[in-house]
Amino acid sequence: MPACWLRRCLLCCMFTACQCSANVPTRHYFKHYDGRHPISYGVQLPMGRAPFAFAVANSEDLTSYLLRDSTGPFMTGQAASSSLQELWGFEEDSINEQDESILKADWYASSFWGAESVRVFVPRTDDFLLAHAAPLRIQAFLDAFRQASSACWERLVEALSVLEKEASEDSELHESVSVFRRCLLDKVQFAGVEAQIWQGGDLTMDSHTDGATALLHLGVTLGGARTLRVSHFRERHSQYRPQESRRRGRRSGDEISVWNPQAYDREELWDIEQTKGCFYLTSPFCFEHGVKYEKHESSPTFALQCRFVFANLSAAKLVNGQRTNAMREVANVIAHSLAESINACELQLPTVQEVCAAAAQISVANQLRKARSAYTQRHFRAKKRKSSQVRGGAWGASAVSAAMLGTWHFSKLGTRFGFPSRSAGRAKKAVRPVVTTSRVSRECPCRGFGLGGGGRRGR
Repeated sequence: MPACWLRRCLLCCMFTACQCSANVPTRHYFKHYDGRHPISYGVQLPMGRAPFAFAVANSEDLTSYLLRDSTGPFMTGQAASSSLQELWGFEEDSINEQDESILKADWYASSFWGAESVRVFVPRTDDFLLAHAAPLRIQAFLDAFRQASSACWERLVEALSVLEKEASEDSELHESVSVFRRCLLDKVQFAGVEAQIWQGGDLTMDSHTDGATALLHLGVTLGGARTLRVSHFRERHSQYRPQESRRRGRRSGDEISVWNPQAYDREELWDIEQTKGCFYLTSPFCFEHGVKYEKHESSPTFALQCRFVFANLSAAKLVNGQRTNAMREVANVIAHSLAESINACELQLPTVQEVCAAAAQISVANQLRKARSAYTQRHFRAKKRKSSQVRGGAWGASAVSAAMLGTWHFSKLGTRFGFPSRSAGRAKKAVRPVVTTSRVSRECPCRGFGLGGGGRRGR
């Protein structure tokens, strides 16, 4: 029976979760990159430089677990490389005509959407594109991370709610705050994932600032090595270093580039080494930065950039690319809330065991969705077939009664399995059911579905 199968699935899921959670080791906490200055300032906005916090953590065990996924895209080899585009949506992103290309893919990592692929806002194209579902372990990690640091997100939602109330007469600020508060309530922070693979030699990416999806950004290095260069200032109204181009009134094009030696004093730049197991959480919307990839002999460089996901066109158009005082106010709340959470040890990575438990839950949920979908499709095909036969006069009164009785059986079965039953009320009024056994009630719609497998893979 479906109810028995459902109970068995849930019990197995609970057993797996408890087994994975037994003897859970201590979590790794995020720390301030610069403990003396928890809040730094980045690019110039109308009412001063944009504030941001910068937190770092390290866990090689966790990245090894994410990397060693036989069903994922990060296993090296010719066979794996040939499937990168077909299965995971990787495409070459050319830096310029002279340099080699870096492979990039756009994924979504919200395990509750239940679709093979969805259209989400991709900041580098400033457009909505079809995004693949992230690999199971990546989805599980981000779900577990949101859960492990739930106190941090609650603090941030509360602070944004206060700002939203204070901005009731400022429509631009009120709407901007509402976009990010809603994203946090919907648990889609870090659900927009840009996966990157670099297999060439040395590569220096252009200096830039990110869009609004990166007001809360988690960077993960799964393998290889890269360096993140960040420009930062100590004060809200700090001045840029004087340059000849500024004195002449000409824009040089790279006058605030982090690779321009004349743009910053040495103490205004951080070179943050990123190797396997490195995590950072910050707001690249707020500061100029660039990435340098280095040739790594042992493995390619695998990196994940996890940001807010916008599934709403109006929300994306409202905030993305905006460099207004309203966005500075939102950044200010995020920066100070993150700094307080870091000080309170609320921002922390999940353990491998917690990610394993989350993966088991997602796998069971995926199989239940498939079972429900298959059963619903079979039912409506059968109902349509019977309706066409009734209209054609092929059935007598007894056949019509049998069809109605079968509908009642499905309604009872669907209700026990948790399916919505729109026909149950009509069927009960039409026929008083008689205790019997039918083929419909004997068959388990989920027969053949087990708990094995690695969950959905984007196709």
